[in-house]
Amino acid sequence: MLDKLILGITVTLIGILMVFFILFLLIMAINLLHVFITPKKKEKKVEPIVEEPVVAEEVIEEVVEDDAVIAAITAAVYMMMSANKSAGHPEFVIRKIREIRR
Repeated sequence: MLDKLILGITVTLIGILMVFFILFLLIMAINLLHVFITPKKKEKKVEPIVEEPVVAEEVIEEVVEDDAVIAAITAAVYMMMSANKSAGHPEFVIRKIREIRR
């Protein structure tokens, strides 16, 4: 009885080791195929474009000097941001504030 139990455990362990070994070989074969099949990309060195940051205070001082206009813009932005607070993120982005002359 004990001999059959030891033989069963031995066969089970050998089977499990064989399965993992074959899976390892399959993974290695797929990785090798991936290396040989994928085309090699030519690397181009691109120099990053460095732009000087624009300070918002300087832009506002240059464009708008009226405190009432600044207050109106601030109120509009605050109203839009509070309306979109339920979504968790604003659905708009302020890119530029400029004066329109009529």
